[in-house]
Order: sequence, then C-alpha cells, then structure tokens
Amino acid sequence: MFNILAAKLAQSPLSEKAWNSSLQDFASRVLGAVVGVPLGGYLLGLLASRFSPGEISWPLALTLLGLAFGCGYLWYWVRRT
Repeated sequence: MFNILAAKLAQSPLSEKAWNSSLQDFASRVLGAVVGVPLGGYLLGLLASRFSPGEISWPLALTLLGLAFGCGYLWYWVRRT
C-alpha cells in the first residue's frame, strides 16, 4: 500500500523544493500568502477609502485582490520546477 502511494507521489508534478521544505517554511508561506497579503490589502484599502471615498468598498476590493495574489503565489511556489 505504501509503495503505491510513494510511487504516485514520485510522479507528482510538485517541485522538489516544495516537497523537501520544512513544515515551518511551508506554514510561514501559507500564512503569509493567505493571511498577510490580504491583511495588507485591507489596510491599504482603509487608507484608499480615507483619501478617495465613493461607491466602491476599497478594503473589500483590495482584500480580495490580495487573497487572489496570495493564492497565485502559493500555486507558483508549489508548481515551480
């Protein structure tokens, strides 16, 4: 059973660096990309709404943009060769 799983994992397209990274490195990248970048977008959105109030919700828009950027970064980090 474990040999089959190991063979499937060996054929995985994930980068070797992603597989060999430590749990601390992986967790810091995930937290930074999924929490830190959107939080930064939210704070920039608060600043933008202070200087440019209007119909658009800048904190929400920049939080979603930060979340998309963070997920894209994680996808790139895991898939790079």
